[in-house]
Amino acid sequence: LGHALGFAEQLGKAEITPVHLFAGALVTDEGSVFLTRLGLSLDRMKAELATLLREGRAGTEPVRSEEHT
Repeated sequence: LGHALGFAEQLGKAEITPVHLFAGALVTDEGSVFLTRLGLSLDRMKAELATLLREGRAGTEPVRSEEHT
């Protein structure tokens, strides 16, 4: 969560979105090993996330639990 919060703060966002969480997982050893074992390309994911974050398309509005009850 610390990395995700850091990404959100760097971008001036008040909330952490799923994209921030995913980006935070990519910068940890555990997260990158897990995703690599799934057969995902870390370089490609990092490039795509950087584009999303740079363009301000870092996910949709946060989902509130009451919307899914």
